[in-house]
Amino acid sequence: MRTAQDDVTGQETGPCLTRTLPAIQDFRLLYTEYRPDRDLAEASRQQPARPLMVLTFGLEGESAFRNRSGTELVFKPGHATLTAFRTSDGARHYQGKRAVRQLRMIVPQDALAQYCEPGTDMPLPDTDILQLSARPLSSSDHNALEALLCQASRPRPDRLQLHILMLQLLAGQLPVGPAALDSQRPLGQRELDRIDLAYRLLAEELGQPLSITALAARVGLNVNKLRQGFATRFRASPGQVLLMLRMRKAQALLQAGCQVAEAAYAVGYGHPSNFSAAFSRFHGYPPKAVFKVPRNLPAHG
Repeated sequence: MRTAQDDVTGQETGPCLTRTLPAIQDFRLLYTEYRPDRDLAEASRQQPARPLMVLTFGLEGESAFRNRSGTELVFKPGHATLTAFRTSDGARHYQGKRAVRQLRMIVPQDALAQYCEPGTDMPLPDTDILQLSARPLSSSDHNALEALLCQASRPRPDRLQLHILMLQLLAGQLPVGPAALDSQRPLGQRELDRIDLAYRLLAEELGQPLSITALAARVGLNVNKLRQGFATRFRASPGQVLLMLRMRKAQALLQAGCQVAEAAYAVGYGHPSNFSAAFSRFHGYPPKAVFKVPRNLPAHG
C-alpha cells in the first residue's frame, strides 16, 4: 500500500499542494489543495498504458481542465465528476486567490468495469477525454469523503476501511445499467411496506451483522429497490439507518447502567474499541461520558 506523499508547487505561485494518499489495488487517490496568488495554468500531460476513469470530488472552489484538442471540463464544488480518458495533454486552470480542494480517485477502466451493473458498457472517449457525469454530492457522499480523508491521513490506515469507503463513493457515481434504471421507478405501497419490514428487522436484530443482500432477500426486494426505499423513507442508506439504531440503543443501555463493553456487544460490535470510536463520531462524545439517567427520566438519543 502506498504511503502519503506531498508535491508542493513552486512557492512563486502561492500555496499549491498535491498529496498522494494511501490506496489499494489499482486505485490511486490524489488530494489537492490550491490557493495560487494569481491565475494559474498547470500543464498536465499523461498517456497511461490503459484507459483511466477519474472521479473528482469537489470539496471547495472550482477549477477547469482544457485539453489541446479544445475539450474543457469544469470541476465544481459539491459535485462528483466522472471522466474517462485515453490521453491527457492540456492544462489545469485555477483562479488567483481562490481556494480549491479536490479529491481524485483514479482507476483503470478495466478494473472499474467489475463494479458496474451487468449489461452496462463503460464508455470510452473516441479520441482523448470524455466527461461521463457531474452529479451533486449527497450527505452520505460527504460523510464517506470525510471518513476516507480521516482514514487515509493515519500513519497506518485500515486497508479494509479504505476499500469500503472508496467503493461506497464509486457506487453512487458509476454509469447505471438495467437494474439501476429499474430502481428509479416510484415505489408502490407494497414495496414501501416491505421497506418498513426491513426497518423493523434491523431494529430487532441490532446485534447481527448487516448484509444488504440478505436483508433484501428476507423482505422480497432486490438490492436496488431496498436502497431506493430507504432513501425514500428515511433519507439514508440501510447501513446508515442501522448505525443510527445501534447508537441510539447503545446510548439507552449506557444511561441504564451498562458497561461500555456490554453495550458494544449488545449492538453488534465485537471490539469495544471500535464501538467507542463509532459512538464518539456519531454522538460527539465518548461512551464513558454518558451518565446514568434516573429511571423516572426519559433517555435522550
